[in-house]
Formats: sequence, C-alpha cells, structure tokens
Amino acid sequence: MDTRTASGQAFSDGGGPIADVLWAVAEAEDRDPTELPPLGDAIDPDAFERLLSESSTLVRVSFEYAGHVIEARSDGTVRIRDDSEE
Repeated sequence: MDTRTASGQAFSDGGGPIADVLWAVAEAEDRDPTELPPLGDAIDPDAFERLLSESSTLVRVSFEYAGHVIEARSDGTVRIRDDSEE
C-alpha cells in the first residue's frame, strides 16, 4: 500500500487544514491546487476547519477526495492513499 504522509506546515505554511489537504493532494498528483475539484464536494469545509483547528486533543478525520483516501489530523499531518488500495 502506497501511503504518503506530509506535515501540513510543509505545504501551506500555516494556511490551515483545508490548505494542508489541497497542497498535499496537489503534490501527490503533481498538479496545481487550483486544478483540483472543490473540497466542499467531499466534506463540509467549515466544520472540517473548526474540528481540526479548535480541538484541544488529537483529532483524526478520514474522507474520500479526488480519488484518494485522506486522513487529516489536528497535529497538521495529512496522509494520502489511492482509494483503489482499500
């Protein structure tokens, strides 16, 4: 199973969980983040941002987006797997 792990800070330089996911997926696909489908088609962006940004404990959210299974954590870690590997 090919899983890619990246620190959100390395991608978005503090842009928040949504930016972390977009930059990580864009890098995995070697695409510009603006070429990706809207993240709002996969999750509620406001709830996602609040959940990961405002938690005082470690939170992990998994969802499918752009042909990948995304695991985003409140510590800024984003893991990406092709959803065909499930």
